[in-house]
Amino acid sequence: MEKRGQLSIEYLVLVGFTVSMLTVLILVQYQHNEEQNLVVVSNQADKITRSLVDAAEEIYYLGTPARTTIKTYMPTNIERILIVNHTIMFQMRTSHGLTDIEKYSSVNITGNISTSSGIKYIKVLAQPNSVCILEEGLTGC
Repeated sequence: MEKRGQLSIEYLVLVGFTVSMLTVLILVQYQHNEEQNLVVVSNQADKITRSLVDAAEEIYYLGTPARTTIKTYMPTNIERILIVNHTIMFQMRTSHGLTDIEKYSSVNITGNISTSSGIKYIKVLAQPNSVCILEEGLTGC
C-alpha cells in the first residue's frame, strides 16, 4: 500500500509542476502578444499621421481647388485626434497610460477625424491659406 501512496504523491507532484509551468508560459505569451499589439497599433497611427502630413503638404502646394482622398484603417485604442495649426496628434491608450503620436507639417492644417476604429476615407482639401483634413461624413474646417 505504501508504494501505491508514494506513486500517487509523485504523480500529483509531476502534474502540479506541469500545470504551473504551463500557466507561466501562457502568461508570458499573453504579455508578449499585448506588447506586439501595441507596437502594431503605434505603427499604424504613425503611418496615418505621416501620410496625412505628406498629403496635406502636397495639396497645399498644388493650391485650390486641389483635393485627394486617403483610404486608411484607423486602429483601436485611439482616444483623441487633434488637427490644429501645423500639427496632427493621435493620443492613444496603452497599458502604460496615454501616448501621443505627433507629426508636424510645414503648412497650416485644420480638420476633423473621429476616433472610431475601422476603414475611413479622409479628404484632404486645399484652401487659400491652409489645408483641411476631414473624414468623409463629418463637418468642419
